Amino acid sequence: MLDVHPAHHAATTWRDFFIHIATIVLGLLIAIGLEQSIEWLHHRHQLQEFRAALKQERTDNRQAFVANTQGVRSNLAALRNNLLVLTYLKGHPGTPRAALPGVLIWPNWDSPFSDISWRSAANTNIAELMPREELAENAALYEWLMSLNQVSIDSWKAVSRASSYVNIDPDPTHFSPAGLDHEIELTQDALLAKETISLEMSNLARYYKDFGPGPSKEGDLFGASIVPPLTPEQQRALESARAQTNARMAATPMPNP
Repeated sequence: MLDVHPAHHAATTWRDFFIHIATIVLGLLIAIGLEQSIEWLHHRHQLQEFRAALKQERTDNRQAFVANTQGVRSNLAALRNNLLVLTYLKGHPGTPRAALPGVLIWPNWDSPFSDISWRSAANTNIAELMPREELAENAALYEWLMSLNQVSIDSWKAVSRASSYVNIDPDPTHFSPAGLDHEIELTQDALLAKETISLEMSNLARYYKDFGPGPSKEGDLFGASIVPPLTPEQQRALESARAQTNARMAATPMPNP
C-alpha cells in the first residue's frame, strides 16, 4: 500500500505547484520501484528454492531409474524362465517337478518415482516463474515418470494374477491341461506388462540423457521372488531344476534395496 500525503502548505506560485507535483511523482516512482524490487527478489528466492528441490528430486528419480532398469531386466528374465518351464510342461505332460528345466519364480520389484516437489510448486504457482521452455521440459518429464508409475502398477497386478496359484497349490505339475493353458496366458500377460515398462524407460532415457542408460530391448529382470516353502526332500529333488533357473538369472541379478 502506497501512502500519498498532501503538501504541508499550499503552492503560491506555478513553480511551487510543479515542484510539489514532481516531488509526488518521484516519490511514487521510487516507492513502486522499491516494491517491485522486493517482489522480484522474493520471487527469485522462491524460484531458487524450487529449482533446488527439483534438482534433488531429479537426482532421487535418476537413482530410482537405475534401480528400475536393473529390476526390469531381472523381471523379464524371471518371467521368460517361467514361460520356458510352463511351455515345456505343456509339451511334456506328466513330467515330474524335479525333471522340469527350471523352477517358477515371480518377480514384482519396483521403485516408484516421486513428484512431491513438482506438485508442491504447481499448487502455489511457483512453477509459473520459470521460463517457458524450462517449465515445459519439467512438465513433460514428470508426466512421463508418473505414467511409468502407473504402468508399473499395472504390471504388478499382472504378475500377482499369474502367481496367485501358489496360494492353493505351488506345484505346476498339478495343473490341469486347461489350467496350464490359462497359466501360460497369464504369464505372457505379465511378461508383456514388464516389456511395456522396459520400452517406456528406454524411450525416456533416449530423450532425457541424464536418466540413461535405460533398459535395452533385450533386457531381462527380476525383483522379489515368490518361492513357495519346500521340505528338505523337495529341495534336494529340485536342485537340478533350480540350478538351471539360477544359471539363467545369474547375468541379471536384482537391484540392491
